[in-house]
Amino acid sequence: YLATQTDLSTPENLEIILESTTEADSRIFDLLVQNKEKIILLKSKEVYDAKIYQSCHRTFAKSLEYRNESLLKEAQTKIKHHSTKEKEFVFQTNMEYYAKTGDVDKYLVAAKTYAKKSAKNDANKLTKLVEQSIGYFKTNKKVTTFAESLAKKAAQNGGLPTQYLMYANILKLNGKHSDAINACKKGMELAKEKNEPTHYFEQLMREIEKIKA
Repeated sequence: YLATQTDLSTPENLEIILESTTEADSRIFDLLVQNKEKIILLKSKEVYDAKIYQSCHRTFAKSLEYRNESLLKEAQTKIKHHSTKEKEFVFQTNMEYYAKTGDVDKYLVAAKTYAKKSAKNDANKLTKLVEQSIGYFKTNKKVTTFAESLAKKAAQNGGLPTQYLMYANILKLNGKHSDAINACKKGMELAKEKNEPTHYFEQLMREIEKIKA
């Protein structure tokens, strides 16, 4: 229908473009971008941004489904049309793509970039990054060493008992049993101060003592 139209900027045609855009790897997405200002006037900046994000995320989902890195890159290129989400989208999709496709080297590059440029000292972001890294690459020494440094930083900056438990578990995974026990003790102190349960720390310490024995 749109191919037969001489003026795509009528409200009816703009509505069709908006409704028909579902993926970033499509001709209709390019029409959406070309008519950005008119669509924002007709609807709102929020509606336009939401459509950009949804379409790029759909193309990213396709990249995972087909294990197609070029679709990943296309989604990341086109998210630049969103007013605020470009950097975070690129960080997150890189990590998720390489984690789910099992490419440990590219995952590490992406995760280290994210840790340095976005997560920084944010304990919540660091915690999620540790969980993702261990969740996908628990047996890879390079990743567990990287995760250990992040978990330490998350515990120091966040100060939550759960963050010290995570740090202790990774120290145990990396064979650093004395350090793991120290992390458990620190976590137990914090848990007691907050009137939170300590049995997870006690259980982990028993497990470590058995290994050391």
